[in-house]
Amino acid sequence: MVTHNSAFSEETLHQFVRKQLRFNSGKNIFYSGEENKPEFLQETCDLIEILQKNLFPEREKMIEFTVDKVLSEFYKVNQYYHFDKNAQSELKQVYRDLLDDITSVSKETDIAAMAEKHYSRLQQWLQRTNPFAASLYPEDVSVVDEVVCAEYSAEMQMEILGLNLSTMVGPVLDVGCGAKAQLVTHLTKAGFDASGIDRNAEPGANLKKTDWMDFSFVPGHWGTIISNLGFSNHFRHHHLRNDGDYLDYARKYMEILQSLKPGGAFYYAPDLPFIESYLDPQKYRITKREIPRTGFFSVKIEFIII
Repeated sequence: MVTHNSAFSEETLHQFVRKQLRFNSGKNIFYSGEENKPEFLQETCDLIEILQKNLFPEREKMIEFTVDKVLSEFYKVNQYYHFDKNAQSELKQVYRDLLDDITSVSKETDIAAMAEKHYSRLQQWLQRTNPFAASLYPEDVSVVDEVVCAEYSAEMQMEILGLNLSTMVGPVLDVGCGAKAQLVTHLTKAGFDASGIDRNAEPGANLKKTDWMDFSFVPGHWGTIISNLGFSNHFRHHHLRNDGDYLDYARKYMEILQSLKPGGAFYYAPDLPFIESYLDPQKYRITKREIPRTGFFSVKIEFIII
């Protein structure tokens, strides 16, 4: 039970957010049944009654924290979810609406209705921003199957991509480096100027928390760009979907290539034969390596020095 304290620290509220998200983790937001549906914990209901009597400390900061954790939960369920800046802005509004509701709710039954209204807003937001989700997760199933997304060791990534430290050119960018950024750390220790971007990264001196579709690849800047089961994997996904953003991915793919320095290279897996065949052979040299037991290839695209 929540004790009635007149003040809540930021960390205390963060703990409630984490606990509430863990409680609903893996539940299907499109589920129409009653058992195991997304709902508020009793502790959350108790907290709501207390927060009605107190001002939210730094309301927008709290919303930022909550949205960040909610997005991480969705990515954990399905790595192919994509939430652009507009989608993230809309999600913040969903939680502003929830906080507004909290200030006006009066009874326990009203709290239950408020929870149902909130999860309905989340459902509508997800269906609007990622329409394929509704067909992937039917309303008669309460628990979702996660689309597995793992972070591989630096050594395994180097083996898959055929990276050779003696021939790599800096600076290096790992696109979709993962939360732990293991390859970035490995390359940095080896003496490279290495950076990484990932939507789950902890921001630091050489790590940026961002989606690769929002990242600006500066022309002629990078010596080596790496993306193992990251960018090209998602490009394939959108290429195969009827409603996929394959044109946006094609434009970003060319932006990545154009950000290479002369003599630089883009290493990735799996391969993208549907766009690689259109590259100018006078500008780009393509080398492929078969990935054992997969039927796919890893690729090295070199920007030829003319």
